[in-house]
Parts: sequence; structure tokens; C-alpha cells
Amino acid sequence: YNISNTHINVKAMGQQQDMEIPDVPPELEQEYYGMMYRPDTSSEINITGRLRPKRKKAGDYAEMLGLRQKKTKKVTADVHKRHSDDQYSERPSKTMRTYATYFLEEAIEKWGIDAEKSIGLEMMQMHTKDVLHPVKYKDLIPAERSQILPSHMFLKEKWTQDNQFEKLKARLVAGGNHQDRTIWEDTYSPTARIESLFVLITIAASLGMKFATIDFPGAYLNAIMPTDNGAPQVYIRLNHLVAKILASIHPKYAQCRMRNGAIIARLNKAMYGCLQSAMLWYRDVRDSLLALEYKMNNYDHCVFRKKYDDGSLTWIVLHVDDMMVMSSNDSTLDKIIHDLEKKYSELNVHRGSNLNYLGLNFTFTQEGKIEVRMDKYI
Repeated sequence: YNISNTHINVKAMGQQQDMEIPDVPPELEQEYYGMMYRPDTSSEINITGRLRPKRKKAGDYAEMLGLRQKKTKKVTADVHKRHSDDQYSERPSKTMRTYATYFLEEAIEKWGIDAEKSIGLEMMQMHTKDVLHPVKYKDLIPAERSQILPSHMFLKEKWTQDNQFEKLKARLVAGGNHQDRTIWEDTYSPTARIESLFVLITIAASLGMKFATIDFPGAYLNAIMPTDNGAPQVYIRLNHLVAKILASIHPKYAQCRMRNGAIIARLNKAMYGCLQSAMLWYRDVRDSLLALEYKMNNYDHCVFRKKYDDGSLTWIVLHVDDMMVMSSNDSTLDKIIHDLEKKYSELNVHRGSNLNYLGLNFTFTQEGKIEVRMDKYI
């Protein structure tokens, strides 16, 4: 930049232009120039500050100088054309609606009483599993107050594999993105390799084994939030709408409501959204299976195996809160389901020759053969 008293000579993109320096009132200098002072224009200097309004987007300065023309309309047109060419817009609505997720206010506006019932069930689960311990804000020290996490309630439409509406599911999620990652460095949680699943299912089908899938409702809420080894307590804030529903479940929550209707609660169990929750859940279910004398695979820590005295065999494949069980006979399959129910209460169990697991549809129609389909993703 070469500056004189009244003009600034700008050389950019191989072109050169003269611009008149506007006479800006002193009180507006910082807003328009982005500087704490006006430059000395009596000599030629190098300016590191901005002699222009802040950019709205990259490249708008060149457009302002007339060195490049805007391409917004053309780009937008190309985007619409690309979407119409690849037929994204022509997908059937029934395949797209499996992903419909709503914020709390949106869900109540759209679904009304059904949304409120779903939220009530989620908060009742929080109470029965002893996830939340309400506290009074005035009892917290400043360090604890500064680490309170926000929480959000999401509602999701769930559909079956044949595109039939199943239910509206609510989930309370903590704002784990506000947690200090230097405290929670070890948050690794493994999932089963897809190769492990396909290999074991192929072997199990050839042996004529029995199959079942198990889903753990509110899986993370079964894992205890640790307080030893210097781990800090985790606190969350529930907004006034969620707090009102929770307060109607038990009076202990109503006693801790703040003036704005919100509730501060300490987490006794792992909650969805927290950095360490996935790790805590995996360790909990892993320890449960090891206690049942299952052996963990050395190469895939989400594959477990147990051989009974009568020679029958059971394999388990774990992917977060979804489990595929393969067993030699129905009696051993019943046993593992019963053992898990004693620890985790209600389970969603599906058995038979047609099972859905991780978005895959497995059909065991012929002996020793498997048909794998993913129709709803096509």
C-alpha cells in the first residue's frame, strides 16, 4: 500500500487502482478500519491492520475493488442443477424420513401430546436409573459452577425396515463439547469390525446356529460416572421445560429449581453427549460379559466367545448398544438373554430367520446360507 494524504494506491491481482480515503469521523474509525488508531499518512508505510470493513466472506475485498465479479448466482444455479442431476431431490420421502430429528420446541409444535409423552418417558428413565442428582446452585463452588454443561432434548422419528412408523424417541443429551479434553484424555471406545461380523455370521449359518439381536435401551445410563482418581464431578443444566417435567416426577427435583425454572444436576451415570460416556458403557458391558465367563477376542475387543460343558458355543458381536448373538441352540441363547436381563433390566430382543442389525437385513431362509440386504439405503 502506498499512501498519500488523500489517496491510497492499491496493487492487487496484477492491477493497480487509486482509491480516495474516506473522511471517517473519529468515533467510527475503529469500526470501519479495524484499527485502534489512524495511520500516519504523511509518509509511505507498510500497514498490518485492515483499511476496510471486516470481510463477510473470503474474497469480498477483491469484489469490492471491482477486480473480480460476483459469481453467486452462477454457483447457486450449478448447485441446484447438480442436485437435480444426481436425483437427490427425487428420493422417496419414506427413505429420508428415517433421519428426521427435532429440537424440543420443534417437536412439541409438530407432534404435540405425543412429543410430551416421549419426553416424559425419557425423563422417567433418568429418574428410575438414578442418573441425575439435583443440587442447589448456591451450594456449588465457583470452579464447579464454571463447568456446568448445557443439555439439549432431541426427538427423533424411528421407522421400521419396511418404512412403518415405530415411535417418536426422545433423548436428553449433555453438551460434552464444553468439557475439558485435557482431563478426559482416554475416551476410546471400540466397535466391532464389519469383517468380524460377516465372518462369524457365515460360520454360524454353516453350523446351523440360532441368531438373536439385542438392543439396550438407554445403554449409557447404566454405566456409573466415576468420581475416584481425581475425576471431576459432571454437572448439567436442564432448561425450564425439561425441568418442569422432571419436577412433576419427584419432589426432590422441584426443591432445586432455580428462579428461571432450570435445574442443576450432578451426573451419577454416564449421559449421552459426555466425552467419557461411550468408554464407560463399553467397559461396563465388557466387564459384565467377562463376569459371565465369556472370553474377549484378542484381535477384536468387541467379539466375545463362550463354550459350554456340553460343547455348545455362543458368539457375541457388540457395536455400542447393539448386540448380535449366535448360539448353538435355543437353550444357550435363552441363557445369555436371561443373564443380561438380570443386569440391564428390559432389553429389546429379536429372534428368528429375519433380523435387522446395524442397518443390515439378514435373512436365514436356506440352511447354511445368508441373504444380506440394505434396501432402505438404495
